[in-house]
Amino acid sequence: MKRYLKNLLSALLGNNPYEAERDDLAAKLEKAGENVRSLQEQLYAVLEQWESAKRLLTQNIELLAKRDSQIVSLQQLVENLRERIADKDAVIDQLQHHLP
Repeated sequence: MKRYLKNLLSALLGNNPYEAERDDLAAKLEKAGENVRSLQEQLYAVLEQWESAKRLLTQNIELLAKRDSQIVSLQQLVENLRERIADKDAVIDQLQHHLP
């Protein structure tokens, strides 16, 4: 009760007993707001990097799929060439056996 009367008397004399606490809380609130804005900016930057990384990953997956397709195609080409060489070798052997 004594504190109440002291605060009431102080208020009647034009002094706000809670002004220092209010100012401290206002400063802390302002700092918290700055921290939130900073964190939001960091979040947006990270999200942009995330999207960029996702795009790069998608591009790399597409390139790998294309490369795998080319590897299969080249393997088929090599096998076809080996078969043709084997056929040509067989023809050459037959011709050599029929020549006098």
